[in-house]
Amino acid sequence: MKRREFIALVGGVAWPIKVGAQHSAIPVIGYLFLGSQRSIQPLIEAFQTGLAGLGYTEGKNIRVLYRFADGQTDRLSALTIELVALGAKMILTAGAASIEAAHKAAPTVPIVSLIGPDPVMMGWAKTYARPGGMITGQFFNAGSAKRLELLKELRPQATSFGLLMSSTNPATTRIKNVAISGAR
Repeated sequence: MKRREFIALVGGVAWPIKVGAQHSAIPVIGYLFLGSQRSIQPLIEAFQTGLAGLGYTEGKNIRVLYRFADGQTDRLSALTIELVALGAKMILTAGAASIEAAHKAAPTVPIVSLIGPDPVMMGWAKTYARPGGMITGQFFNAGSAKRLELLKELRPQATSFGLLMSSTNPATTRIKNVAISGAR
């Protein structure tokens, strides 16, 4: 899929679906999150405000299906499949575990990430110039050598730095390897 087509898809131009004979076609977004709804309620409210600012009202001209794994990574794939079965034509998510689960469970559904690890490093994109694949969003490389250089500039007297990572995060091994190679 070309980038312009994807942007049109996210914007609701190319992806309305029939909800039923009595309803007009409205776009459906799946909102997948590893944590609980309560933990990100302010983010949900900001998302809804942003939709309203673009002229979208949930239930009127857009549907958003919210699914929360309550910290259980093993639920993410099933929740993704459920979202797609309910008509989600795009999945909005955040973080490596959610992105990876959505990507594996629904590889042909566009995924927009609020934040996540470097998609090239994770193997979700071929290159930055021509990513290929179905994932876009705000990405960062937490273990990059550049970030280590910045830490060294901020604390030149420091001889070691720590990096806290979750063992359940699919990006942990790759980020750790990048951080170690950048430290040399």
